[in-house]
Amino acid sequence: MRIVYFIALQMLREARHNKLGWLFALVLVSGLGLCEYISSVALIEAEQFQLAIYSNVMRWAAAIVLLQFVVSSLGREFNEKGADYLLAMPMSRWQYLLGKALGIVLLSLLMAALIALVLLLYQPGAASLIWVGSLAMELLVLGCFALFVSISLQNPALAAAVVIAFYVLCRALSSIELLASQPLVSHSGVAQQFMAGLTEWLSYLLPALYQFAQTEWLLYPSLAANLTALAHNAAQCLVYCTLLLGAAGFDLYRKSL
Repeated sequence: MRIVYFIALQMLREARHNKLGWLFALVLVSGLGLCEYISSVALIEAEQFQLAIYSNVMRWAAAIVLLQFVVSSLGREFNEKGADYLLAMPMSRWQYLLGKALGIVLLSLLMAALIALVLLLYQPGAASLIWVGSLAMELLVLGCFALFVSISLQNPALAAAVVIAFYVLCRALSSIELLASQPLVSHSGVAQQFMAGLTEWLSYLLPALYQFAQTEWLLYPSLAANLTALAHNAAQCLVYCTLLLGAAGFDLYRKSL
C-alpha cells in the first residue's frame, strides 16, 4: 500500500505546487467579504441571511475548485505521458487508481476543514460540523466522478464541462422532478409523460446531491434529524464512490497505456 500513499502524496504536492491552497484561501476570504457586504444591507435576520449566503457560496466554490484541479491534473498526466511513467513502475493499475482516490479524499477533507474554520465563527456547534461532514462527502462523490470522466475522455475541457453539467443536474434534480410531475399547465401528452418518466429514472440513477449539505441544517439545527440525514448521505457517498471507482478501473484497464 506504500505506492498508494505515494501517489496520494504526489497529488497533494501537485496541489501545493499549483497554489491550490492559496487559491482556495482567496476564495474563502472573498466569499467572507461578499457575505459581510450583502448581510449589511439585510433588513431582518441578517445573521441567518449571512450564514445562508456563505454556505451556498462556499459549497459551489469548493466543488468548482476541486473538479477543476482533478480534471486538469489527470489531463496533464495523460497528455504529457506522466501516467505512462507511473504505470511503468512496479505497481498495478488499481493501486494507481486507489492512490488518486485517496488524494481526492484528502483534498476534500482539507477543503471542508478550511470552510469549517470560518463557518464555526457564524454557527458554533454540532450543526456546522454535520454540514461540513456532508459537504466533504459531496466533494468526494464529485471528485470520484471527475476522476472517472478524466480517465475516460482524456480531454480536460470536455471532462470539465461534463463534470459541471453532472453537478448542476444532481443539485437541481429535485426541482426538475417537481416541475416534470406537476407542470403549470396540466396535460397528459406524450412529451409530458416522457419527461416525467425520464426525471424519475434520473432520480434513481444519479446521486441526490441536493440532499447533501443543506442550508436549513445551519439555520434550523436539529441534531437527530441532521444525523439521520448525514447517515443517508454517507450511504449514498459509499455506494456512488464505489461504483464510480469501479467504472474508472474498468476503463483504465481496457486502455493501452
